[in-house]
Amino acid sequence: KWHYTEQGHWQFYHNLWGMYPGMEPLTAECFGSINSYPPILNDINQWDMEHNEDMQKILNVTKNRPIAGSGPILLIDGNNVEITCGFTTFGSYFDGENHEFLRELDLKLWKSLLERVTKSGVQWYMMGDFMSRLMVDIGAYTPEYYNFMKSIKQVLDPKTILSRGKFNFWGDSKIE
Repeated sequence: KWHYTEQGHWQFYHNLWGMYPGMEPLTAECFGSINSYPPILNDINQWDMEHNEDMQKILNVTKNRPIAGSGPILLIDGNNVEITCGFTTFGSYFDGENHEFLRELDLKLWKSLLERVTKSGVQWYMMGDFMSRLMVDIGAYTPEYYNFMKSIKQVLDPKTILSRGKFNFWGDSKIE
């Protein structure tokens, strides 16, 4: 029943979901060349080892270490592949107690991993608020391109009603 009526059909799509009860994936989707996939996977493994101390903090509370990696890859055209990457973790509420530091740590780790994968040259898509703001925060867009996006936003949504905050458009629509 869960598969058909409660969104369980997404399980095939994202093999990091449901690894352990209560674990949730912090992921994002991008695409890159098929040649870039093995180095990206290696870099995600390297990132995981470099952040072992933070992973241990999560393990100390939850008795489960987060799992970093990539979901299934899909060939999307020519030599490009879709890559869903990130890690599984637990939210701040665990075993009847609120551990606010877990939320802060999860977001810090997520931002760090996505920034690292971005630097490998991937193209992100289906960007939610978090990823769209991260791209601006890490300087992924040239000032000319960012101002171009702002000018489009200003024309189409001058009162900043739609997707408020996405790409750091918080209502200050003047162009820099």
